Amino acid sequence: MSGPALPSSTRRAIAALPAAFALHLAEEWFGGFTDWTAAVLGSGVGSGRFLLINAVAFPVIAACAIASLRFARVTWLAATLATLFALNGALHLLATLAFGQYSPGTATGVLLYLPLGAVVLRSLSRHLSAVELYGAAALGIASHAAVAGLAFM
Repeated sequence: MSGPALPSSTRRAIAALPAAFALHLAEEWFGGFTDWTAAVLGSGVGSGRFLLINAVAFPVIAACAIASLRFARVTWLAATLATLFALNGALHLLATLAFGQYSPGTATGVLLYLPLGAVVLRSLSRHLSAVELYGAAALGIASHAAVAGLAFM
């Protein structure tokens, strides 16, 4: 089955999502995100939990990105990822501003997640129905909330 007829810039942005995720994880890990959550929020995301969540998330994100490029019927998965990523980038930036202390993940969140999310969502808004786009965005928001819930339980 052939993929959706998307502009090459959109296809490149979708294909870059797993790499952006890997870079974001590296920034969080080496920047001490788990320690930051304990110090700033008072309730930390443990290292083991962080690694487990992201060990599961990475192949899921890669599979969703690949599927959205290969199969037109699941192109909406890219909008879900784009929403999740853009939300995560915005939340890192807001956390940095709110707490006055750099939240590890902010650089890749602002430099990669926000622009990639915007490119993908803007382009897909011309290729998906409103129901598909808003449903995918809602799933991205719900996914972020679920992961945050798992991280801090």
